[in-house]
Amino acid sequence: MNFLTLYNGQERTFIPLLSAAACGYLMYNLGSETWIGFLIWLAAGLVIYALYGYNNSKLNKKEL
Repeated sequence: MNFLTLYNGQERTFIPLLSAAACGYLMYNLGSETWIGFLIWLAAGLVIYALYGYNNSKLNKKEL
């Protein structure tokens, strides 16, 4: 049996769902210090991203 014929049916939705469940399981088992560090770095990255976008936006530029 060919791999491509095996992978044509319902397996296309099963494999991503299985991968998401595995990632969810790994995330669930992380410690609270890891989540706090992640949230701090996420907040810092979002602030830097927003400030950079605000300062370099073409809509924010005024024509002289």
